[in-house]
Amino acid sequence: MQRTYGTYRCRLAGGGQPPDRCVVRIYHRTAVRRQVLAAKAFLLTLLHEFVHHLDFCGLRLDRSPHTAGFYARLQQLAAELGAAPPPAPPPEPPAADQVAAATAGRVGGPLMAGAHQPGLGRPAVRGGTAE
Repeated sequence: MQRTYGTYRCRLAGGGQPPDRCVVRIYHRTAVRRQVLAAKAFLLTLLHEFVHHLDFCGLRLDRSPHTAGFYARLQQLAAELGAAPPPAPPPEPPAADQVAAATAGRVGGPLMAGAHQPGLGRPAVRGGTAE
């Protein structure tokens, strides 16, 4: 389960310029139990939001998605500060068009998908007999 303890917001200036205004907000209590956030969770959240800031202001990216590169930068920064690196996110499933291209023509692939679905690929029945 992914927990959210903070947010990063910025207003982009456009034209490759760094953002005009950036705000990092870190919640000091957990959402469900309302417990004070542990120091380690606070630090890792702060680092996470800082990497978003680094993406926008340092690398001047237009977006800061949670990619493998994002988590690699976060892990490196956490390791250099002596904090335990956060767990890597689960790998994203491949896009449908990539799966279709990789399995085209194979039994059970997209070309044969209808054969495995109930009601598809069967003869029509009228009056109780197959035509």
